[in-house]
Amino acid sequence: MTADDSVREDIAFIRRAIEQGRGYAAGRSLDMLVWGIAVAIGYLATYATVAGWWRVHPNWVWTLCIVLPWLYSLRRVLATLLLRSPPRPIRPPLVQAMRML
Repeated sequence: MTADDSVREDIAFIRRAIEQGRGYAAGRSLDMLVWGIAVAIGYLATYATVAGWWRVHPNWVWTLCIVLPWLYSLRRVLATLLLRSPPRPIRPPLVQAMRML
């Protein structure tokens, strides 16, 4: 094995890792968007309270901004529990990384 072969294998490994990471991000992009909006709303509410524009306590807003996105992110798990359907096998990211090695 030459140095060129080793470099090519490393580049191929990095390329596969990036492609799989891109697939994971694309599959979870709606969850990330919901969480980003929720955090932005929480910060905006905190700023509005500190600036005196709003009299609602920020802890109530932050509670909603955490609970609602969690419920959204757990929608598949909650549907499985409530509907008693068999769970889909979910491959954790660590298992996927180990298989890449």
